[in-house]
Amino acid sequence: ETIQQAFNLISSKLGMQSDLMVEISSDDPVLLQHAQDVVNQADTIDMSSRELLELKIKMLEIYNFGTRGFEDIGLLLKDIEEEMTSVEVSDYAKALFHINKGFYLSVSKSDYTKAVYNMDQALKLLEGSKGHEEDQFRILTNLAQFYLIMGNYETGEEYLNQAEKYFKNSKSGAY
Repeated sequence: ETIQQAFNLISSKLGMQSDLMVEISSDDPVLLQHAQDVVNQADTIDMSSRELLELKIKMLEIYNFGTRGFEDIGLLLKDIEEEMTSVEVSDYAKALFHINKGFYLSVSKSDYTKAVYNMDQALKLLEGSKGHEEDQFRILTNLAQFYLIMGNYETGEEYLNQAEKYFKNSKSGAY
């Protein structure tokens, strides 16, 4: 029960909008350490819940954005992916997972085919949703970049053109 209360508190402080999570964790780096401690404690007693899994996805977002510790990120991705087979999370949390997995695969493994697949999955999950325009912008620019790197300039340019409408309305300092 204490662990549940702790990760509810940490999770609510981080919020659920990706660019704000990164900003909050930058302003309060100890918060991320507390989150890791709570997750570790939950893992020692084999605790599993939607809230805990969504906290792990938030941590993945923050780690992927700032630390570039690919070994740790890879382990966290594997842990989250395994847990997602038995615990249901929100579509937004699923989208964040796919965004971060795609980014990880592109940067650490140069596997642009799998990166594109994950970004496409994230884009589908966010399709038609309100309040996640910054994430849609990030997905589209990542897709453009991946296609350009793979030499598919026409598709890359199409994604850049799609991203432009989000860029014009973007208020995020992170993206």
